[in-house]
Amino acid sequence: VMQMESFNRAFGHCVETPTGKICHLGATQQSIGSISFLFSGIGSAISGITANYLGRKWGLYAGCMFVIIGASGQLGTSSNYLNYNVCKCIAGLGVGHFSVVGITYGVECVSPQKRGVLISFFSVGLAAGNFVCSAVCLGSSKFETNWAWKTPIACQIPISVGYILVVTLFPESPRWLLMKNREEEARRSFGKFYDTDPFSTIVTSQVEDAKAGLEFEKIGK
Repeated sequence: VMQMESFNRAFGHCVETPTGKICHLGATQQSIGSISFLFSGIGSAISGITANYLGRKWGLYAGCMFVIIGASGQLGTSSNYLNYNVCKCIAGLGVGHFSVVGITYGVECVSPQKRGVLISFFSVGLAAGNFVCSAVCLGSSKFETNWAWKTPIACQIPISVGYILVVTLFPESPRWLLMKNREEEARRSFGKFYDTDPFSTIVTSQVEDAKAGLEFEKIGK
């Protein structure tokens, strides 16, 4: 996005040349654009608190809301580069939440045998997402207006809303529920993930394994 002509025209410094007007971001502006990566790390740290006290699903909801607020703010900053980056940092907090809570929620909801596949799927998803992002940027870069750089940012909003809707279809992490001494809810959660009776042998086995793991963590502390 920062390489797009319309973005440089909106936020950069423009000078008249014999061949026409040329706009570009200064070195300081380009450096400031990287601060959002720091906020992704901060978001990862905050997600530990959010997901621990509110639940894994609410950790994901929080990430989506940060992205929606940040992306919406970026769309409204067509000339103020500082405000643009503040909103980009807010979105970075959301990205940090996804990178931690997404994996945590996934591995706590599947059997140990499938966790390796889940992590691989997560990595494949990241690669596919980068490819899609590049394709969107390539397509929108042909626009002559500010929508050249706004389109990739705007796409984050419906995707985040869709993410919220999809997550609502799944139960809370059974392991987190056991951490909060809510065993009956944990059983129902396992039952839904395994599509079986909450008091079946397989669910009971998973509950006992999770409780043993939690007890081991307490001893380790």
